[in-house]
Amino acid sequence: MKSVLVLELLGCMLFQRYDQHRWWLVRALLGRKIDAVIRHSTLVVVGNEYLAQRARDAGAKSIKIMPTVVDGELFLVMRWFINLVEVNGKH
Repeated sequence: MKSVLVLELLGCMLFQRYDQHRWWLVRALLGRKIDAVIRHSTLVVVGNEYLAQRARDAGAKSIKIMPTVVDGELFLVMRWFINLVEVNGKH
């Protein structure tokens, strides 16, 4: 039985954490650490074209783009409400 590895990268933070790090040594040592996982994955699921291109560059066999969208205004309203509930001790 063949094993299948599916890698899900819906946000940019995984890559940017290392490949755009402010210290050159971190970029040099860890900037491409996920590439081997991408190369060996059967399918890589990404959230945007930037990540799709990054996966292609790393040698992905198959890529599926599943857009992720966050409504910034709704997020701020929900965060405000959660903070309000926590401040009032009703969590």
